Amino acid sequence: MANDSARALNQLAKEIERIHLATFAKGDRVVGLTAPYPASGVSVVAALLAERCKLSGTPTLLCDLSMADDERFESSKWSPGDGSAGQAARLDPLGFDRLTPRPGKEDKFRFNDGKKLRNMFDQDLKRYHAIVVDLAAQGVEAQAAIDATVAATACDAVMLVCQVGSVTRPMLAAASAALAEAGAPLKGIVANEVNAPTLGQEIAREARRMEKYAPYLARWIARKAEQSRWLSTPA
Repeated sequence: MANDSARALNQLAKEIERIHLATFAKGDRVVGLTAPYPASGVSVVAALLAERCKLSGTPTLLCDLSMADDERFESSKWSPGDGSAGQAARLDPLGFDRLTPRPGKEDKFRFNDGKKLRNMFDQDLKRYHAIVVDLAAQGVEAQAAIDATVAATACDAVMLVCQVGSVTRPMLAAASAALAEAGAPLKGIVANEVNAPTLGQEIAREARRMEKYAPYLARWIARKAEQSRWLSTPA
């Protein structure tokens, strides 16, 4: 398992470098990361990408817009375009700055405005040469305080983070269509293999669905699949 985790992390590091080359290295300044569904590892990828930018000597900000909606949030003391967003940024332990807006019920509309967000990136946060935007997942199930599709339109480039072994083509198609319809600049897909199931685990999962009809056979197939050294090796 340790070797599998190391391999997945190494592959993720390569994906981070690929994102950087496809976006910041080509002149993009504001890069958003979203996903077809929640729990795809967007926040991990966003932090690693921000760290990659910072290590190259670039003044970097990670803007976390992925917060779930919560009625307990009070109205923010600042809003996009009022010039105070830069003062709200705080230093992250990884070396880049981090900005985490928590819009309340009364001021949520100001944060769900693509033009205001873009103005914030261009004016309030102009001292940063690289801005990584951690967006919530696409779709209503994400229940984010800041609409991910709207916020994506304020970016120079957007990447979809997909959890290997979990994402389906319909999920990917729906997310891509939503971004395209909104006019967001979708540039590519990121494959996140961390915590991805092996072929053996997938076979075992499918086998257990048959337990109601053939319990002995289903458990036998699942056990053999999970114990197989070949099926436990990541693809």
